[in-house]
Amino acid sequence: MIIYQATQGRLYPKVVDAILNNIPLDIKFTEFHYHLLVEDNQYENSNNVLKMIPKDVKHSRYNGFLYGVFPSTQLNRRQNDFVFTIIGHPVKKIYDLYAYWIFTRKQFGPREVNYVTEAERKNPAKLWSAEAEVFKHGEDYSLEKYIDEVLEGKQFNIQYKDVKYQFISELFYGHKSYKDFDYVGSFDNLKLTFEKLSKIFKKNMPHPIDNRAYSYSGELYRLKDLENMFKEEIKFYDHISSNGW
Repeated sequence: MIIYQATQGRLYPKVVDAILNNIPLDIKFTEFHYHLLVEDNQYENSNNVLKMIPKDVKHSRYNGFLYGVFPSTQLNRRQNDFVFTIIGHPVKKIYDLYAYWIFTRKQFGPREVNYVTEAERKNPAKLWSAEAEVFKHGEDYSLEKYIDEVLEGKQFNIQYKDVKYQFISELFYGHKSYKDFDYVGSFDNLKLTFEKLSKIFKKNMPHPIDNRAYSYSGELYRLKDLENMFKEEIKFYDHISSNGW
């Protein structure tokens, strides 16, 4: 089984598209979603519009390719699996996550969502609308408050009606260890990353032409503090971006 335990980023959808558009036809694939329920008993709640699963549930096993943004606690790895991830710059991604948060809250007008059907979960546009609705019920963060709380190591949650969702910590703070990965790629060097993926899937996989990894262009509030917080992670990231895994 090939598993892409992803981290969110501007290029994540483009990376997935590039893989799926070139994946050998005999390899099945599926996506595993990434918000977590704060309270596991909320899974059957009709207000669980994203149909997120309890936080300790492992992903399903089958012979194919599984991808998605999910925590290490849900990784269901077995012998002979190949597990990889592609990560972004530890500090730049913090600002980019804020841009994503604000975009999602502003992009869509209010819309009442009572449930997401199986068909809607298979339709990214409809699922995106449900996610946007959840975000619009979230707290209205300023850049300053958001960065201050990242520096405090806060676990971010968001609530829709009586259901609380938890953002996985890896989105903000990265993986505590990369020992469970067979390969770690870089959003800042997709050429090198896709050379490796071509070998994994045993098929040539051109990397995305659009290689602008980050979209945030605003104020870099407390940049030095973030760089100090993630100094070891930055060293690791610079190494794999230049030299590969």
